[in-house]
Amino acid sequence: MIMEISKETGQFLIYGIGELHLETIIKRIADVVPIYYSEPIVAFREIIAEDIEDVSDYLVISVKPIIDMDREDVFSVVSNKVEVKGLSLEKRRAIETILRESLKNGPRIGEPIIGVSILVEIRQEVSEEEVLGRVSQVLARIKTKIAQPFYKFSISADCEYLGAVIGELSARGAKIDTLEKGDICEIEGIVSVIDSLGLTTKMRNLTHGKASVQLEFIGFKIASGSEEDRIFRYISSRSRTYQEAG
Repeated sequence: MIMEISKETGQFLIYGIGELHLETIIKRIADVVPIYYSEPIVAFREIIAEDIEDVSDYLVISVKPIIDMDREDVFSVVSNKVEVKGLSLEKRRAIETILRESLKNGPRIGEPIIGVSILVEIRQEVSEEEVLGRVSQVLARIKTKIAQPFYKFSISADCEYLGAVIGELSARGAKIDTLEKGDICEIEGIVSVIDSLGLTTKMRNLTHGKASVQLEFIGFKIASGSEEDRIFRYISSRSRTYQEAG
């Protein structure tokens, strides 16, 4: 679990693995202090779509994706690389901090940008204001793609309900990797986090309580055009209403 306070709203933001995990955390907090909470919100990421380079006699700014934009598999979180050359250590750190902060809100959906390499090389004496001004112009040209989070799921269920379980997974666009039949059927695969919402409750209802679901975050996958359209609809419609815990 990760918890932080939003600088914009002052709200506590809790990051967990799956709805059940979040529900357990909320219940434990509510046992100590009264709280109001929203429905779970899926956290996406943004990926730089193309290289950008700005070169002058005194300054070079290079922005490149670390992640291969043609990959179609799920990848783990890739940290950003930010480097400033040609200034004193104190000034370099100040500009690098500003650059890292600017990557926390991407241009497409306002989610953090991951997997980007930014190099700023000062070749002649120039003011910090000039450097930051040029950098801001370059960052404004950034175009991104959306990366959506994925879970690995493990489902144990009474084999009597195997057809219903597989049907539900298929309807959610899940990819089944392994299926083992025995006294209990074991199913493993991957599913996008947005498609996993309500999965645990649905599986329990379908199997009359004879199923268990485990979810493990495994990384992100670059969304296709149709998937991006769906993500835009999700973001515009997700609820920000709050209910009281307890």
